[in-house]
Amino acid sequence: MHTYGIPAARKTARPLRSRQSNFFLAIRLTVAALAFYSPSLLRAEDNTSTIISGTVFDNGGADFYVGNTGTNNYLEINSGGVLTNVGAGYVGHDTGASNNAVLVTGTDSVWYNTGAFHDLYIGGDGSSNTLTIAAGGRVEDSRGTIGASGGNNAVLVTGTNSVWNNSSYFWVGHYSSGNTLTIANGGAVSNGDFAWIGLTGNNNGVLVTGAKSVWNIHGGQNTAGVLFVGSDGDGNTLTIADGGTVYSTHGYIGYGTGASNGVLVTDSGSVWNTSGGLYVGNYGSGNTLTIAASGTVYSAGSYIGYDTGASNNAVTVTDSGSDWNSGGGLIVGYSGSSNTLTIANGGTVSSANGSIGLNSSASNNAVIVTGPDSVWNNPGDLYVGNYGSGNTLTITNGGVVNNGWDAYGAVIGWNTDANNNAVTVTGPGSVWHTTAFGWELLRLWQHADHR
Repeated sequence: MHTYGIPAARKTARPLRSRQSNFFLAIRLTVAALAFYSPSLLRAEDNTSTIISGTVFDNGGADFYVGNTGTNNYLEINSGGVLTNVGAGYVGHDTGASNNAVLVTGTDSVWYNTGAFHDLYIGGDGSSNTLTIAAGGRVEDSRGTIGASGGNNAVLVTGTNSVWNNSSYFWVGHYSSGNTLTIANGGAVSNGDFAWIGLTGNNNGVLVTGAKSVWNIHGGQNTAGVLFVGSDGDGNTLTIADGGTVYSTHGYIGYGTGASNGVLVTDSGSVWNTSGGLYVGNYGSGNTLTIAASGTVYSAGSYIGYDTGASNNAVTVTDSGSDWNSGGGLIVGYSGSSNTLTIANGGTVSSANGSIGLNSSASNNAVIVTGPDSVWNNPGDLYVGNYGSGNTLTITNGGVVNNGWDAYGAVIGWNTDANNNAVTVTGPGSVWHTTAFGWELLRLWQHADHR
């Protein structure tokens, strides 16, 4: 094992000059040792252990490897130790590089990846590699990747002031599957530009849990901070729980052809705050957003089933205190079909205006508002079938829908081709309240067939 650091002070006091001489001697010996051991530091192979404790190691212009081709290698940075490399960092570089681990722990303990291409890979082509950032440790790089081609790699960022900063793009499962990121107990991860959970990989996951645990996708100089949960991959997940928070400018659940990707926001204080558009099924199908147990989602314009091929996507807002606040319009079926919004058990959705089945291809989309205190509030217009057909709104078991007026108030079947759209209000306490300047305003549009 290679241990680099200043030895602990002896209990027996010695003259100041002697202690100063030994201090600088320890520094010189540390630097010499680092220079001597640098080949193994750069390309650790099997079963090596390196500890940087209370001192600084500058790797110069070379990439840094913990497991280039080998297994079971270990790097620990503690007690204010610092590792700097002007290049990329790899924990498990090649296909056979598995079960390698890095721990960065303690205040002022830092791993800096600097330079033009200062990327960090936890699992390049390797699998089952780990990075843990704890107790105020910090990691800095440009682009971060958990599982480029290798699967089942994991990163844990835990504890107050424990931080992983990525100035640019970020991937959890680039081409691979089963990779995870956990942000817990006040830990924080940030990145600029875009972040992907499953670019083409499947079953990758991010968990943000605990008060003050944060993932901030803040964007770059010329790009918005966009979060993709499943681009062309399937079964990728984001869970925000127990007071965790995620910030993004735009959010996509199932951006490309990916299916069955999901986001869960659960528990009081848990928030996904996306200041721009939120898409549940942009091109993909079977993607879900669930807001439960007093979780909260903020968005601007919101879409469930955006493109013509985006079908069977679903949002569920359930339980008292659970809230989806869409500052812009909310469209269930922009061009897609058979997409659903369910508001149940006291959940609340608020949007500037609402539409179920906007374009002509948007058919058989549905909104269900069910249960006492379950509410969909729209201060503007509400359309059930703008140009689409077979779209439905069901208000039952004491559910409530409110809408005001922008241009037409409440409309069932707007265009000549918007046929067989329907609203059902059933059960005690179930209400559809449409108001325009104090007037009740409901239009069954004259050009369309309606029920």
